[in-house]
Amino acid sequence: MTVSNMPFLRRVRTLPIRTKLTMLSVMVVVSLATILYLSWYRDASLRAMNETRNSITSMDMMLLNLRRNQNDFVNLYDPRNREEFSTIFERFVESTEDLKERFWMLDLPMNALEQLVVLTSEYQYLFEVMAELQTKIGKDQTQGLRKALARDIINIETELDKVSNEVNVRHALHRQLVILQIFTKDLQLHKQTEDVDRFEGNYAVMVSDIKRLVSDEEIRLNLITHLFSYRRTFLELAHAANEIGLDFEHGLRGQIENTVNDAHTILARLTSEVNVAIDKQEQNLNALIGLIAGGFSLAFMIALILLGRSISIPIRRVTSIMTRLADGDLSVEIPDKPRRDEIGDMLRALRIFKMGAIIRRRTQEELRTAHDELEHRVHERTRALSEEVQERRRAEGELLRAREDAETANKAKSLFLANMSHELRTPLNAIIGYSEMLQEDAADLGYAEIAPDLDKINTAGKHLLGIINEILDLSKIEAGRVDLSIEKCLIQDILDTVVDTVQPLIAANSNTLIVNTADDIGVMETDVTRLRQILFNFLSNAAKFTDNGTITLSATRQQNPDSGVDCIIFSVSDTGIGLDDAQLKRVFDPFIQADASTTRKYGGTGLGLTVNREFARLLGGEIDAHSTLGQGATFTVRLPTSITEAEAADTIQYHI
Repeated sequence: MTVSNMPFLRRVRTLPIRTKLTMLSVMVVVSLATILYLSWYRDASLRAMNETRNSITSMDMMLLNLRRNQNDFVNLYDPRNREEFSTIFERFVESTEDLKERFWMLDLPMNALEQLVVLTSEYQYLFEVMAELQTKIGKDQTQGLRKALARDIINIETELDKVSNEVNVRHALHRQLVILQIFTKDLQLHKQTEDVDRFEGNYAVMVSDIKRLVSDEEIRLNLITHLFSYRRTFLELAHAANEIGLDFEHGLRGQIENTVNDAHTILARLTSEVNVAIDKQEQNLNALIGLIAGGFSLAFMIALILLGRSISIPIRRVTSIMTRLADGDLSVEIPDKPRRDEIGDMLRALRIFKMGAIIRRRTQEELRTAHDELEHRVHERTRALSEEVQERRRAEGELLRAREDAETANKAKSLFLANMSHELRTPLNAIIGYSEMLQEDAADLGYAEIAPDLDKINTAGKHLLGIINEILDLSKIEAGRVDLSIEKCLIQDILDTVVDTVQPLIAANSNTLIVNTADDIGVMETDVTRLRQILFNFLSNAAKFTDNGTITLSATRQQNPDSGVDCIIFSVSDTGIGLDDAQLKRVFDPFIQADASTTRKYGGTGLGLTVNREFARLLGGEIDAHSTLGQGATFTVRLPTSITEAEAADTIQYHI
């Protein structure tokens, strides 16, 4: 049967292309809508099952919380644990009811869930019985059986005080009472039957001794009565403790532990059943979606083939005309038979294109002339730009060589300063050592008139040594020769050492040092020597620029909001001369102080803060400064609580 003998297909073939494409689009939309609906249904079903699985997991966590509160109540006897147990249990019951509804909606088996309900009820009953027994025993000597025991002890001791102490009778009875109390405490701690047997034996001995040694009949009767009351309360306590159980294998605690384990097992089985149901549901729905997608794909391919055949033949004719027009054959004849479909639109467009081609041919010569002129101009401009680019490349090469020469010179300078500073420190240490020896000799020999000169020599030597050390530190940093020793340390010990070292400088200008340390400051892993030097430089600067003021050293532990790394923040604040905004911007530059008057008045090289900043960077941290002129300054260093030697080495290479 041919297409011409099929009226429906013949009508479809004669439809406009736009209508054919619309029909094909409708078919695609219907197929996609069907697949999307099935995908949504699959995802909704799987989501509901996943929520059911999550609900089971949540119930398992609640069961763990119930066990924790139950153990806390038994061990600590805190009523809040019992209240929290009741609250969590109510939520657990609500979750069980919700899980029943989910299982019913998802058509899942209910047998294991019913067993879980029974176990839950049994768990609540056992806990309440154990809680009542624990309440009966009491938390301390003000409640329950423990209170009764304490009362009996007081009554017995009161009667024992009335017994005459001839031949140490009272002392012997007191000792036996203490032994009874020890057995009672052992029972409360260990809950062993041996404690009951030992108590009974010592009780019989004490009763016998009372009858034998106490001569006063009234006192003897009262002692035996109170002792009997104490024994009865002790046996009640032993019975309650035995019912509760010492561990998770005996008594109510053992029963509860078995019940909870059974509940965990059932929850695990429920999770397994839900997982199997999820896999089965997903496989079935995926198979259905695949079958429908395959059917629609087959129908779409058949429709696409038929549409292509109905479009390709007229398109070939139009293509032949367009090819001849493209080859420049403007004599080709274009049919002018009126058509109302897309082919007719294309033929009308080709007629317009033919007229345009004729017009373009006339203007082609004019365009060619304009093109030649423009190409000549472009060539000239390109040659000029090429010469300019070559000149810029030569300039960049010279700048790069100059930069490399400057870096080489700077590194050579740093190496020279590092070596020379080392050579200078040796004689300076000798000068300082000899000056200290001369000071001691002058004091011993009574040469008080030369003591001030020796003090000046010692002070000047130490000052110069400090300057050389700062230059050496900066030179080592610039030369990349800094060695870091990363170790775990107590932050409080570091602060104490720094405070002891800097205290003379603080007192020199009549300042007061306040140290604020957070309770959770703890430990950190860093280079202890570099950290001490950073804090000492901050504190010595504060002491230098503050007179009769207050200097505050603070240490807190915070988390960096940007990186989330745990950090220690050290802050040094003073009430000294302060800095203005211009001075604050260059305070970390090497050999820079506030101004010339500051250098003359206070001295220094202006390297301390520069060295601090570089050390802080090497330790993975950063330094901030805030100040108001005339009101003091605050310098803050933020360091990570942990940095490895490998990370420190990477940081050194980065800053070099």
